[in-house]
Amino acid sequence: MKTFQNLLILVCLVLVACTSSKKTTEDIPTLKKEAKIFSMKIIETYFASDCDTYIKLLDENLIVFEAQKPLEKEKLLKKKEDLCSRFPPVYDDTKTIQDYLRIYKTEVFSKKEFEALSGIKLSSAFKETDIAFVGSQFKDGYTKADNFILDDGFWFIVRKENKKWTLKTIK
Repeated sequence: MKTFQNLLILVCLVLVACTSSKKTTEDIPTLKKEAKIFSMKIIETYFASDCDTYIKLLDENLIVFEAQKPLEKEKLLKKKEDLCSRFPPVYDDTKTIQDYLRIYKTEVFSKKEFEALSGIKLSSAFKETDIAFVGSQFKDGYTKADNFILDDGFWFIVRKENKKWTLKTIK
């Protein structure tokens, strides 16, 4: 009887583990769709020169991308004036979000896809369900002569926690 109970417990644990990992995998396409919508809200703040809304979209515990180290939002807000003085990462204020959407690709990638495509290994600070937004690549037919953005502001990582999306990285 004890062996049967142990076997039953083991089968249940395996089923739970398989179900949990499968759920995460199945959720990635949905997360990517939601992440793209959220990421476009970030891009909209750029064209509206709305630094205050941009700051509201930041995660409480940001990750500085280059260093892949945490930075508390509170510390960043102490430098809000500096942050907003470099905002938005668009250097031609005659351009609109429609111009942006016409010229640039807006793509989202899972953590694994981003690592594979970029060759950048993300630290353990990033979760498997984090989604990378890359919006600095030209669509076919456009070149550097058409550029009006600062690339760094147009690729970032977003995260959904407790049903809320936030901007997880800054450059």
